[in-house]
Amino acid sequence: MNQTDQHPLLEPNILRCLGKHLPRSQLPTCLRVCKKWHSTLEPFLWETLTLLNQPVNFTPRQATPTLLLRNRHHIRHLHEIGTNSLIHFLAYSITPRPVQLTSIHCSILSPEILVITQQNVDTLTSFICRSNRLRKDQEAQGLWCRQLFFILEMAPNLTEFALGPVIMLDPPNQEFNKISKNLKRLELDRVKVSVPTLYADSVPQESIVMDTFHSLESLTLVWNDFPPPCQIELIRKSPNLKALVWRRGTKLLAESWLSGSLAVPSRLSSLDIGNSHLDDQDMARLLSLIHNLVALNARSTPFSTHSLALLMNNQGPNMLELELMDCDGLNSDQVFTILTSMPKLKKFSASMLSASDFDSIATSGGDTEATATATAATTSSITARPPWVCLGLEELEISILGPSTCEDTDHARYASSIYKQLGKLTQLRTLVLKEIILDGQERGPLLDLTLEMGLAHLACLKQLRELHTRGLSVKMGTTELEWIAKEWTRLEVIKGPLNCVTGVDNKPLIRKLKELSPVAVVL
Repeated sequence: MNQTDQHPLLEPNILRCLGKHLPRSQLPTCLRVCKKWHSTLEPFLWETLTLLNQPVNFTPRQATPTLLLRNRHHIRHLHEIGTNSLIHFLAYSITPRPVQLTSIHCSILSPEILVITQQNVDTLTSFICRSNRLRKDQEAQGLWCRQLFFILEMAPNLTEFALGPVIMLDPPNQEFNKISKNLKRLELDRVKVSVPTLYADSVPQESIVMDTFHSLESLTLVWNDFPPPCQIELIRKSPNLKALVWRRGTKLLAESWLSGSLAVPSRLSSLDIGNSHLDDQDMARLLSLIHNLVALNARSTPFSTHSLALLMNNQGPNMLELELMDCDGLNSDQVFTILTSMPKLKKFSASMLSASDFDSIATSGGDTEATATATAATTSSITARPPWVCLGLEELEISILGPSTCEDTDHARYASSIYKQLGKLTQLRTLVLKEIILDGQERGPLLDLTLEMGLAHLACLKQLRELHTRGLSVKMGTTELEWIAKEWTRLEVIKGPLNCVTGVDNKPLIRKLKELSPVAVVL
């Protein structure tokens, strides 16, 4: 054995360990190092196959049929968006190296997907078929859905199943009994049933009887297309539920729980009722029944005084996730009460935070320089606020409302106060910033990602992976881009408009950012 073969980075075990931690974007470069690197790391490149909604001839960066067939045995996760001609080769080719998938994620239920599912029924643990709309070929989709259930009935290891939108041809009690043996997660998004009697006011009990879902821990029901009695029966037969998503639903769930006709699962700790038709008082009564609640999504609901008081008194200190974006009944005072009294929060979203409230944090103590500046610049009409206690936040989405008019010095002070508070959240991985500008407002945008306006205060966000700035008037120059590349080394995605400080075309700006931080993707 020569000296080259003894190098640690040529040992297969070490290379495989390295491959598990390499970003997918860097794998093609690593394959070119040498033959041994290529043969050892190539399976990691093919572990997940994503097929986009374009013909192969128009996607030069996509795999060719030859490459696909040569490496199909490495594929473990298939993700198809739309239709793609490569799916035909994957489904119908005859090779001595069969594919062994553990998960299938598609947006269209097609004969090719059914064939691939049948071929991998023994290894499949997850099947997800999501689309944005109900397809025109509803009859064919219904038949394919029936065939899918026949196949998945034979999948011994299936633990995750998501479907929709689609019209099922058979009563759900027959279908779900067949595939529910080991399911831990079930999602039905705009799923209808072609059995009119199930939508009637009076439904025979034998039509909705289901087996008990002992393993089911997460249930998602979106919209109200699924027969209401079947929705309730699904929850009733899932005694070990930990997470329930009842998004865009009616008052049916609340009425069933509040009346006592449906028991609240004893282990339920996560509830998503976003966009649902509940009033504030009913929501408060419903929350009072969930003693172990640590995660709540109430986006675009009437969540307000009653629900907040109940949450603060019962579950407040233990809350980990709280999403309250677009809750019109909440004001800035209530949002700041949450941020100053829930220390364990990891995920939070809310709108209409007042910029002056951020300024009052700086005024109330801790930062003596900020205190002196704010005291000299204001007339002491601001009520002092305690600082945020949820410094372990990992995901934050906030919409900030600035004053309708303010002097340039106040403008800069408000922006600085906001960035200083955000800069204390050193565990942030995702930051979504929006600014609310009311009609007829005299001042310009308050938040701007320039070093002048306070970007430098965010230097401590070393864990930041995603930055969303769709609601900001973002102006940047080369100085800001160099700062981002230096300080936010883990940044992967920037979503939102990027404008040059000079007001010229921003394409050179985006190219410069990708040069400085190749991993970052700008959308």
